[in-house]
Amino acid sequence: LQIDFTDNGASPLLCGDINSETGDDKINALDISVLLNNWSSGSIKADLNRDEEVNALDISNLLANFNLLGE
Repeated sequence: LQIDFTDNGASPLLCGDINSETGDDKINALDISVLLNNWSSGSIKADLNRDEEVNALDISNLLANFNLLGE
């Protein structure tokens, strides 16, 4: 799953790139760490599917993009 929030598509935001405010265009262990540190919370940053809880659905979204790089 790749979600592009840009107008021109030049720099897609990858679902799961949550380890910094601006993202680093990589889905890796740093992103998993952020997600796990927010497990069972309502963290907006780590709640990738926006169901108001960080849970298995969110890690599933992150893992679907694991090791992918942005453009």
